[in-house]
Amino acid sequence: YAVSLMKWSALVSVLGVADLTYRAQLLSTQTFRPIEIFTSIGVAYFFMSMIFSHIVRTLERRWRMKY
Repeated sequence: YAVSLMKWSALVSVLGVADLTYRAQLLSTQTFRPIEIFTSIGVAYFFMSMIFSHIVRTLERRWRMKY
């Protein structure tokens, strides 16, 4: 549930994705390498989501054991 909130939160998606995309666009116009830049941003977002998902899963297991 927490991972879904992170991914679908309007504030995170509007600010985070828009800011990342804008900065990637600026960098790609300077370096003329848009594929590498946008791919690295996608991979970074994927790993952030996976790490956050793992942390939440671990916390949910601990809380489930206690209650």
